[in-house]
Amino acid sequence: MALVYKMENSTVDNSTSLEFCLQSLLCYFELAIIVGVTCLILVGNIVNLVVLLSTKSLRDNAHGYILISLSVADLGVGLAAAMSIYPAATFDGTLGAWPYGDLACAATGLVGHLFLTRSGNFLTILSVERFLAIAHPLKYARFWTKRVSLFTIGSSWIMELAMFVLLAIFFGYEYDTQLRACTPSFWDNFTLVLVLTSVLIMPSAVVILLTSFVVNRKLKESARLRAEMTPRSAQRSKNISTTIKAFWMVRVMAVGALMSWIPYFVAGSLDQLFEIELPRLIYFITYWLLLANSFFNSIIYFFMNDTFHDRLTVLARSVIPEFCMKLNRREQQQICGCCLRVEGTASQEGGLETRNQTQPYASQPVSGHRASEG
Repeated sequence: MALVYKMENSTVDNSTSLEFCLQSLLCYFELAIIVGVTCLILVGNIVNLVVLLSTKSLRDNAHGYILISLSVADLGVGLAAAMSIYPAATFDGTLGAWPYGDLACAATGLVGHLFLTRSGNFLTILSVERFLAIAHPLKYARFWTKRVSLFTIGSSWIMELAMFVLLAIFFGYEYDTQLRACTPSFWDNFTLVLVLTSVLIMPSAVVILLTSFVVNRKLKESARLRAEMTPRSAQRSKNISTTIKAFWMVRVMAVGALMSWIPYFVAGSLDQLFEIELPRLIYFITYWLLLANSFFNSIIYFFMNDTFHDRLTVLARSVIPEFCMKLNRREQQQICGCCLRVEGTASQEGGLETRNQTQPYASQPVSGHRASEG
């Protein structure tokens, strides 16, 4: 059966839409949101992958495989979102704003929503994996191997890909002028959306809540046991602490994903179930907030994973010049506003000859003709 794409010709006059948009800040606001969210997702997850793949302790284990897969899924969300930049930049509020054709719309919608759903489901896998690591550490070491992790990741990808391909075959995708993105055509069928939500989202929420409840009980028991540990058990206590930190990081990521989904789901429910039509901007903001969750994980990694934080700091210092990493009060007060960490002398050609400076700027001796003046 051929794919069905609902990209009917719009009856709205393009010139009127363009004229209205150029006189309003709304379209500029939407374009800024699309460009900003897309760039944050792409940059954030490229950085994630660089850090994860360059750090052996983060990549070469079952937990690291899931984190890498999550970053790949989030990066895919950003790549699909990038396809919305040009249509939004045309300031055309009609279906004709999508210039890439029906097939590209179907591919973009399929890939974007597949990666978006995968991102959420990887959080469920992480929740189960962290639950086993804390509640059943001995079984976890034997059961959740790297091979099991790869099998879980691969099978979940295959199942969801098959489901979204079937949805594309039977329902197709269309360019949504409100969301500025290609979405499934069945978005208007609230019953089908509710069924998919129950199948894809509700089980994940239940799993996360149950594992959180059980782990909270285990953490109370662990706190009592750690208080009774001898000094020789310090290393074990450190390992437990690291595992607990990873668990709470996953919990924060899950809460962030849930907070991103709720506004979009509520707005859609009010529209489809109760026929309450909200302002167009509300649908746009809630949808792109949902996509922005793919960037939030980057921030969570940085602040809640010490290994990730330290590795990213090392990489940043190796790439960014030293003078951009070490500000001091004297340099901040200078008009130029930068903290040069090099000492320079004027060359005959009018340029600046520099050499490495090993002492603080303020402690350097005065050189050149100024020294002779003393």
